[in-house]
Amino acid sequence: MLKLKTINKNKKFRGQKVLLRVDLNVKLGPDKTVDKNEDFKLQRILPTINYLQDQGAIIILLSHLGRPQGKVDKNLSLAPIVKRLITLLGQNIKLITERDFRKIKQNVDLLKNGQIAVLENLRFFKGEDTNSKEFAKKLASLGDIFINDAFAVSHRASASQVAIADYLPAYAGFLMTSEITELTRLMKKRQRPFVTILGGAKISTKIQLVEKLSKLSDFVMLGGGLANNFLLADGKKVGKSIVEKKFIVSTKKILKKNGKKILLPIDVTVDNIKTKSVETWQKPVTDIGPNDKIIDIGTNTVRVWSKIIKAAKLIVWNGPLGIVEDRKASHASRALAELIAARSKGSCFSIVGGGETVWLIQDMGIFDSFDYVSTGGGAMIEFLEGKVLPGIKPLLIKK
Repeated sequence: MLKLKTINKNKKFRGQKVLLRVDLNVKLGPDKTVDKNEDFKLQRILPTINYLQDQGAIIILLSHLGRPQGKVDKNLSLAPIVKRLITLLGQNIKLITERDFRKIKQNVDLLKNGQIAVLENLRFFKGEDTNSKEFAKKLASLGDIFINDAFAVSHRASASQVAIADYLPAYAGFLMTSEITELTRLMKKRQRPFVTILGGAKISTKIQLVEKLSKLSDFVMLGGGLANNFLLADGKKVGKSIVEKKFIVSTKKILKKNGKKILLPIDVTVDNIKTKSVETWQKPVTDIGPNDKIIDIGTNTVRVWSKIIKAAKLIVWNGPLGIVEDRKASHASRALAELIAARSKGSCFSIVGGGETVWLIQDMGIFDSFDYVSTGGGAMIEFLEGKVLPGIKPLLIKK
């Protein structure tokens, strides 16, 4: 297992300004608020915050929201998330909106032991996404110690996770430590049959994962837009469904090499873009018309996959198989979620990760039925591949 520099009771934090990198990139409701179905990531960082407060630290939370690409976007302000944090912690939290680091530091210097401030969306600054040393140095000037508790984005090399560790002592928070410990433990004792379920809209973010996980797993079930590319590569027509055609060649290669392990839908739920209604819950993938748009896998696919899931000893699920917010396009995800939950904490070990997948099981009220729910989507999958993630590397004890 990776050996981390962790925070512990022997570390003195009293009076120290702690830059705590967290992941506040949570889903906002239509009214721009965060409700109980969307605050999973926030709940998971509370132990680290509470511990640092008990130790008398001054806490400055660092995070991002969305992809503003170095420009200020009021729609991506952390203000709604800070409001939810205030409710969860039961205390006032200051949101620092200044962009001049001299003014930011003046605000930080006014904080007393145990108090919390949040720096506005880091991605409003151009240097964050490029892992800029210059930007990291400015961030580091605000504190004395750096703690990373943002496992969910640790697969991205950002200034607030990687370069900042060049300027401050760096440690892993309780959430980061827990994620690494649990994911390492379960993969070390990997049981078979091992089934991976992957969904989501885009293949560009997961094509390498499909290839690598098809080597680790006994079966890889594909849904969502991810499956559309594979159906197209397999000679099926997908109508008006979401596809990324530039990946068709590489998708064909994966199918040729690992086709026996990759399970594609045999039927799908479609919307007809002309009639704007669900045509059928049982349309075979061989019968998809030119105006059809795939929005979910079908019930026959669920039946076939259910037999394999019932025999599995380890299940890793990342990404919905349809549009989870739409009842007519989330049937498969909900059905399989119920089945996996029923088999968990007993004959099968289940791992769930990814924002929309976690939202779904919370919405269904079965969150606690799964063995382990990770805050990470892409980070979880890449960690399970065996990668040392960029955000984790600075936290390792050097041999």
